[in-house]
Amino acid sequence: MKALFIGGTGTISMAIVRRLAADPDWEVWLLNRGSRSDEDPEFDEWCDKVIESLEKAKF
Repeated sequence: MKALFIGGTGTISMAIVRRLAADPDWEVWLLNRGSRSDEDPEFDEWCDKVIESLEKAKF
């Protein structure tokens, strides 16, 4: 399954994104402004990987 989050870095949505991302049956996509502070470097690193994947994706 696929999930697209607009934002995805708030308290509630970040918890949902993490849970879905840990499940191999889900493909998680985030679309945000990139204005979040460095509150969670691990999550930021994961977001960077998602962005790299998006850049490589063929639409």
